[in-house]
Amino acid sequence: MLYLAEVPDSIHYLESRLEEIFEKADTIDVVVDRVEGLPIQELLARVDTLEVNVGKTGNYERGDSSSGPVVYIEERVNELDNSQKTLLEMINSMLEDFLVTLDVVRNEKADVNTRLSLTM
Repeated sequence: MLYLAEVPDSIHYLESRLEEIFEKADTIDVVVDRVEGLPIQELLARVDTLEVNVGKTGNYERGDSSSGPVVYIEERVNELDNSQKTLLEMINSMLEDFLVTLDVVRNEKADVNTRLSLTM
C-alpha cells in the first residue's frame, strides 16, 4: 500500500521535471532564433563591399609615395580579416553554448524517461 501512495508523488515529481525541461527547451528555442536571426550573409556581403570600396579609395589617395595606398589597403584588409575572425569566433562560441545546453536537456529527458519507466 505504501507503494501506491508514493506513485502520485512520483508522478508529481516527474511532471515538475518535465515542466523544467520544457522551460529549458523554450530557452534553447530562443537561443536558436537568435543564432538564426544573425545576418551572417548580410555581414559577409558588407565586408566584401568594404573590401571593394577600400580598393577603390586607395586609388584616389594623394601622396608622393606609390606604396602609400597599398599600405593603406593592406591595413584595411587586415582589419576586415580580424573583424571577420572575431565574428566567426563569436558564432562558434554561441554554437558551442547551444550544443552544451542541448546535451543537458537530452540528458535530463533521458533521466525523466528512465524514472517514468521505473514508476510504471
